[in-house]
Amino acid sequence: MKMYKVNNVIYFDKEVIVTYSDNVKQSELKISLENYLDNPLVISQEISLKVIEEFKRKEEYLKLKNYAFLLIGKYEYSSYKLLKVLSKKYNNEKDIKKVIKEFTKKGYLNDDEYISNYIEKKISKKYGTSRIKMELLNEGFEKVDESLFEKYIDIEIANAESLAKKYMAKYQNVSSEKLKQKLYRYLYGLGYQEHIIEQIFKKNNLTYY
Repeated sequence: MKMYKVNNVIYFDKEVIVTYSDNVKQSELKISLENYLDNPLVISQEISLKVIEEFKRKEEYLKLKNYAFLLIGKYEYSSYKLLKVLSKKYNNEKDIKKVIKEFTKKGYLNDDEYISNYIEKKISKKYGTSRIKMELLNEGFEKVDESLFEKYIDIEIANAESLAKKYMAKYQNVSSEKLKQKLYRYLYGLGYQEHIIEQIFKKNNLTYY
């Protein structure tokens, strides 16, 4: 097995530069202080190519992990969303999944909390349940606990009533039949379910389909 000798170790604030050589060529290894402290090298120590490659591999992992930290420090992410964003920058699915698993275990990522916050945010913007479910499906969540929506049912109905009132005021000069069609498409497009739309129609003396 070919061996290399450590010639020098230079410490900076967050980086360490290790120079090493065989009998012919001298090379340089730049790694983070965190990486170095996990396995400190000293001058005149002999190291194998395997050790050098392990430092490099771990350095790539730490860069990925630090980038992930930067992302979740700015915005709220689900595990699926973080995986997608990291995959655009790093071509190492194994390390990406490892970071996500570590973040989830430590509580940095919480999909249940993400879903709950997402629903609350969308309800506040007056979107209906069907629209929110579709958006969550696009976010990678195939099945969402129905009870998370049930607690917002009164708010959702009030939102639909408010939207319908403003919409009808805007189109008060159109015929009843045309208004009915337009209002249905409008509420349905925002994700309101049939039973809520029917309820809104009855309250406003519009014949439901």
